[in-house]
Amino acid sequence: MNVLLSRHSVKAVFVGHNHGLDWCCPYKKLWLCFARHTGYGGYGNWPRGARIIEITEQPFSIRSWIRMEEGYRHSDVVLFS
Repeated sequence: MNVLLSRHSVKAVFVGHNHGLDWCCPYKKLWLCFARHTGYGGYGNWPRGARIIEITEQPFSIRSWIRMEEGYRHSDVVLFS
């Protein structure tokens, strides 16, 4: 993590796993985001969804949200604007 914090070009880190939770939270000058269960394999019966990341270059911004399998969107967050 210290390497990431020393690189000013790194703004956020996104990971995921086979669980039914998702979140984004600030950590020092970096955003950490976790994405939920997306596929049909693995274990558990959690609702499936995918974290979407939208990056705009001019002006620079990063937004993220969860798009559920049924099509609805939740957990909108603006990481940088």
